[in-house]
Amino acid sequence: MAEAAKITDVTKANTATAQPLWLDQLTRLLSRKSGATSPQMQNPFAWKTHTARAAISTLRKAGFPVERSDTDKGAVYRIDATV
Repeated sequence: MAEAAKITDVTKANTATAQPLWLDQLTRLLSRKSGATSPQMQNPFAWKTHTARAAISTLRKAGFPVERSDTDKGAVYRIDATV
């Protein structure tokens, strides 16, 4: 029983430290002048399309000014640094 508690504690600790890593990497991608397309967000994290969209939604809910613009490459997402 104590072994299961240890595993749960380690999992919680890893989850707590893992989230800022993807969040930091994603905000850096979106803060570039060129922004990032959905495939550019998907590849580093091995995400599916719906996961990339959910991450954008999470950033918006957290207060990041994420903008979307349509280009010939598809939708490009950027964090507006002027806000």
